[in-house]
Order: sequence, then C-alpha cells, then structure tokens
Amino acid sequence: DVYEMVECNRAVAMFARVPFSEYPVAFRSDIANLAVFRELRLLGNVIHCMVILIIGHDGAFKSNDHMNHFSVSQLLVTGSTLAHLLFTVYRMNKSHFLAPQNYRNWQDSIKSMFCSVTMHKYHKVNDYYWFLDSTKRLEQFFGILRSMVRGDLNFSVLGLKNRMGDAATIAQIYAEHPEWYTLSRKLSNSFDRKNVRSWKGDTDVRHVDEALCWKNGCIAATDILRASGLFSPAELNYNGFEVNIDMLRPRGETIGVQAGDNVDASDDDVPE
Repeated sequence: DVYEMVECNRAVAMFARVPFSEYPVAFRSDIANLAVFRELRLLGNVIHCMVILIIGHDGAFKSNDHMNHFSVSQLLVTGSTLAHLLFTVYRMNKSHFLAPQNYRNWQDSIKSMFCSVTMHKYHKVNDYYWFLDSTKRLEQFFGILRSMVRGDLNFSVLGLKNRMGDAATIAQIYAEHPEWYTLSRKLSNSFDRKNVRSWKGDTDVRHVDEALCWKNGCIAATDILRASGLFSPAELNYNGFEVNIDMLRPRGETIGVQAGDNVDASDDDVPE
C-alpha cells in the first residue's frame, strides 16, 4: 500500500528534524548515543529525499495545499542530493546499507529525471511532469492489457503476446487524447496518483538549469554528510575519485542489473 509505505517513511524521515535535546533523557545521558543520533539524522535525511521524490512535495501525504508542490528544479536538486547521499554511504557500507538493486534503481530513476528534462528542452516540450516519466504510462498500459477481454484479467505469456500490439495502439490513442481516458472513481481518488490538472508545481523546463540543480544537490548532500561526522574530507571530495567511480559504480564496478545487462554474481550483490 503506497499510502502506508509513505507514512512509514515520513515517520523515519522525522529523525532528520528532531534535535538531540528532544530525545529522552535516558538516551541523552549516554554519550555514546550522540554517534547514534548522528547516524539516525543521516538516515532521516536519506529517507526524507526519497519521500519527496515519491510524492513530489514536502507536506503531508494527503495535503491539499498546492503551495508545497515542488517545481522541476526543486525535484532535481532533491534527486541530486539523494544520489550523492546514497553514493557516499554505499561506498562505505555496501549492501549493509542498501540492497544493490535498490541502489541501482534509485540512481537510474534520478538519472532518468535529469535526462528527461534535457530531452524536453531539446524537443521544445515546455512542461515536464515528473510522475509521467515512466510508471504511470506502464501502469496504464497494464490496465489496458487486463481489461481488453472482459472477465479475463489474468493471462499467460502467449496471451500477453497476443494482446500487446492492440494495447500499444490503444495506449497511443489515449496519449494523443488524454480526455478520452477516464479512470475509475476509486483510482481517481487514490492519494498515490497525480494528474496534470491538480499538480501546481512549476513544470516549465525553461526555468531549469540542470547543471546548477546537480551542483546544489551535491552541496546539500555534502553539508548533511559533513554534519554526520562519519566521513573524511577525501570521501566527500567528489572531484577526486578515479575515472571508473561514478553514481552507478560507487566502488568501481556497476552494481545491480538493468535490462540487457550481463548478470554476474559479485561480492557486492550479497550482504556480508
């Protein structure tokens, strides 16, 4: 359930905002817990960025206040912040911190957002809606597949093959005429679905500087990581790494898999 998942993550994200003075006296009385507090604060910042990229704003999940909807620039800065946080923590803790495939999925999603904004500019498409980047279209396509034959919601691989051609045509028609695609009443009221009419964040890519967003996210992540006291200056010098080190290769080799990759077992793929 998306709602329950986000509410759980928002609770964990509160660690980023609760000062040490508000922890129970018993916790504060042990000086060793100061290091625990810093780790919890770092975890809270990571989860906080994740929540923003899932729901698109910094308010309550059910919030009807459109003023807190993030602009494209704000979302890209948040994505860059999360990318740098994940990269740095994964380099230190590997899969003890995050499963390799989850790490890869987050980094790929963030990269896709930046690429999409750049492609929107190139093709002179002024508005970028982050929630239409991939999952909504895939979900819509799967819904078409399941509803093509009444009463036959489940099908074999052969059935999938037989339906995909017509489903792709239907999806293209809906893409050209979104007003023809009417969601069920239950789905249209679900909190985990966005639409272009209700979204009030600035979607104009002409206001976006991708390089500046990446830089500002890097600065924000560096401040968070430095405050944790867990990393040396060298570990936070992102310009000082070898050429084979990047967001998808935090330890020199690509982790996780994507369609088309050769899947090879490695030490990073299995928690120690």
